[in-house]
Amino acid sequence: MNDMKAARKNMVDCQIHPNGVIHPAILKAFETVPRELFAPEMVKSVAYGDEDLPLGNGRFLLAPTVHAKMIQAAEPKADEKVLDVGGGTGYSAAILSSMVGKVIALEQCADCLEKAGGYWRKLGLHNIESLKGDMTKGEASRAPFDLILVNGAVAEIPAILADQLTPEGRMILILRNQSETTGKALLVKKTPEGFSSRPLFDAAASWLPGFEPKPSFKF
Repeated sequence: MNDMKAARKNMVDCQIHPNGVIHPAILKAFETVPRELFAPEMVKSVAYGDEDLPLGNGRFLLAPTVHAKMIQAAEPKADEKVLDVGGGTGYSAAILSSMVGKVIALEQCADCLEKAGGYWRKLGLHNIESLKGDMTKGEASRAPFDLILVNGAVAEIPAILADQLTPEGRMILILRNQSETTGKALLVKKTPEGFSSRPLFDAAASWLPGFEPKPSFKF
């Protein structure tokens, strides 16, 4: 356990902080939430490497540096309601938990949600609600959301999710072309005219199931 605690501190001190993440609440969250708890047994030993961590069922944890930089860019606030899309076994929601008022974790993997609930209870996190549903459609019945975090690469900005933001709400995601392995973290903001987007930094991430490129037909 002490080894994992040291690895967690090393992740923050040697990966996250040197890459420009300076917000104290974000650094504290990554240093205190045990990433290995949310990982399968076979990959717990590499839970603090700076890369996507596979969970099975097509799910993964975003690389710590990418994840932390996305949260910093999104500027979560204490009174906000956040939709966490495709967070797998619940690590992303756990990280956000200490920074916002309410996290709604949207997943379509029932096994992931069952595990996530157990991990959140173990950590005493009471402001997270799990929700099983189609991740590509969001959850209009619970909208609007101040912030939406998409945990993986998407082929295009999901307009359905953007529509579920509050006025001036934000969505953070990784936009990636089919032919490339590295995408671009993007901050999307709701506007009276629709939404605007701003590229932030290069970010490698696996496709989030349902958000990958659609197959094209050739004749």
